[in-house]
This record gives sequence, structure tokens and C-alpha cells, in this order.
Amino acid sequence: MKITLDVDYQSEYLFWPIYSRDERLLALEMTGCFNSADGKLTVPGDILTSMLTTAQKLTLLDEQIDIIQRKAGWLKLHRFLLV
Repeated sequence: MKITLDVDYQSEYLFWPIYSRDERLLALEMTGCFNSADGKLTVPGDILTSMLTTAQKLTLLDEQIDIIQRKAGWLKLHRFLLV
């Protein structure tokens, strides 16, 4: 999703591993960040999300749901949770 404020941002998502105490991979945490079009500025998702309009938040949520749906088969196959 492209977001325009004073700077144009592009959303990107990372998947961080979550391990059990015995070092087994249990889940993946999906986190978002926003990078400026020129690549010189990165803003954490929670900061930029607070500045979005309701319509932009809904668009971002739709994007996240789409990513989760595309990864659902792989997550089920490997029995990983997504947080």
C-alpha cells in the first residue's frame, strides 16, 4: 500500500520467529514498517498507523489480510501460528 503524507511511504512486512523455551519454532510474528519511496526513511508501523485516516487503515488491513491468506497454507503445513 502506498501512503502519502509529507513523504510517500510503501508498506513492507517482516516475519520474526518466536521460539519456545526448548528452542523450537512455535510461531511467526508479522510486523509492518513503512519505507519512504527514496529508501532514506523507515517508520515503524505502529507510529505511522496512528497518523492514517480511517480509509487508509481499512486499506492497510485489507493488505495484511491478503498477505495472511496467501501464507495460510504454508503456516498450516508447518503448524506455525501467526501473531
